[in-house]
Amino acid sequence: MSTLKKRINYTVACINEFADRFNISSKEAFGYLHENSGIAFLKDNYDIEHTLSFDDAVEDLILICKKNAREKAFEESFLYKSDKIDIVKQMMEYMIQDLVEIISEDQKIEYDLALAGLYKSQIYEKIMDQDTGLYRESPAYVYGLYQDEMTYYDKTVAWWKSRNIKTEAELAEVMNDHGILLAYHSGKIENDNITYNDVREIFDHDGVTSYTGDLRTLLEIRNLKDAYELLLISFGQHREMDEGLVKEFQARLTQNTYDTRRWQLGERPGEYKHHDYITGRNEIGAAAEDTPEEMAELMEEFHDVPAEKALTVAAYFHAKFENIHPFADGNGRTGRMVMNYLLLYLGHPPIIIHEEDRKEYYKGLEAWDEEQNLEVLLEFLKEQTAKTWKKQVDRT
Repeated sequence: MSTLKKRINYTVACINEFADRFNISSKEAFGYLHENSGIAFLKDNYDIEHTLSFDDAVEDLILICKKNAREKAFEESFLYKSDKIDIVKQMMEYMIQDLVEIISEDQKIEYDLALAGLYKSQIYEKIMDQDTGLYRESPAYVYGLYQDEMTYYDKTVAWWKSRNIKTEAELAEVMNDHGILLAYHSGKIENDNITYNDVREIFDHDGVTSYTGDLRTLLEIRNLKDAYELLLISFGQHREMDEGLVKEFQARLTQNTYDTRRWQLGERPGEYKHHDYITGRNEIGAAAEDTPEEMAELMEEFHDVPAEKALTVAAYFHAKFENIHPFADGNGRTGRMVMNYLLLYLGHPPIIIHEEDRKEYYKGLEAWDEEQNLEVLLEFLKEQTAKTWKKQVDRT
């Protein structure tokens, strides 16, 4: 039996022992343990924990969860239940163990993430429903059902994770023309003079032929290329996202494009705004004097965020960033580029926000501005993720 198989079997068994101890379902036990760092504890301390009895392991989990409980207190009223396991329950447990191993290996993700995905699925509910008889089927057959249940967004994320991209060169290879498309659409959202052919020429040849447009548009395209190169380099360096990186992205995206009025007011690329500007619908974002503090607070929220929450975290960052509007210019382009860097850093595919879908994009941002409703933007980003990578996923 492989080491991975042993770890998965042990983790699933501990979840079930914990569930038995407190007379709750395995799904409830997993949710509680995952929320309060119990699963992470088992993963990090497997070499020691698996040598102990299950009773001792459960006691360790109780201590860890009490220490890390956040939203709800540990339920001392949970009742101990007999550890008698019938044959049906054992078959269900074996099915879960086999499925987690298949998901982990096929999608090339850590087994705790495979566990999380499975426990949230409808297939898990059907496995645990004795009347369906699904626990008697082969793991390969049930995995096929699990794949069918996955949304196109889920399949896109699984495909990306299977690539196991770690270096700048690997990212550049998988991005290929997507880097050009990302720059084109991001620039086009706010500057309708940008064309795909001009963007491709600058990316491929660092210049354009027979250009008849305005200078600012040309500079913006060149800046988009510089910012994209910073994204690749920073990913290769595994650079953490901080205010310095945000300012560097903005500086690259706006170099030589600040208008005379802003320059005379003391505004400079790479610096937070010194004055207030209308950002749309008579709003100015955060006041200039409050911007440094608000940005510091925003960035502080992104320490140790879980990878499985990547899209939610990135959507929240983008909505808050655009709401603050920290710079005198280039906030949209900067917000989209930094959002994509955050996604990449957390192991999620980057997203092209297509210019033809800008109205839905703005609706998502407005839903946050007006109601602190993130769901509209989150669902939009899921759709854009699938749209961005559909051809590549379909070929696999």
